[in-house]
Amino acid sequence: MSINTDSPPRPPMVLDDARDHLGLDGAAGDPMDIDTGTVRENEAATLIQTAFRSYRVRKHLSPEICKEIQHLKADCTWLQDFMGQVQGRLYQSFMYRLMDQPEYNSALDKLTEARDDLVDLRARICDLLKSTPSITLEEMDRDYS
Repeated sequence: MSINTDSPPRPPMVLDDARDHLGLDGAAGDPMDIDTGTVRENEAATLIQTAFRSYRVRKHLSPEICKEIQHLKADCTWLQDFMGQVQGRLYQSFMYRLMDQPEYNSALDKLTEARDDLVDLRARICDLLKSTPSITLEEMDRDYS
């Protein structure tokens, strides 16, 4: 079965089952929006965008931190793409009525792992940016208020 990342919206039954499996209840602050497969704006994502749009912020970060953040950003992008592929497989499983098959369960397991990894990566980026003593989060916010 090929992986389709441009699949149409998932039927409610697949969404409900995936939400139950992943423990998602749509609560505020949940980092994963399973309907679209995108990560909602959260503190780490905002910090990344702010830090790399602003030379004023970037110049305060050490080259080592900039390099690690760039690697983590690449990992985040890869994981988001992977999660989209897994969700395409979930949709295909529904379409072919394979929901009780190993393919469906395997895709749910992979989605859970990718979601956890992505949350961990974003937390590491946030920690890196917060650990830079020469600039505060308030200064970053002031640049874009």
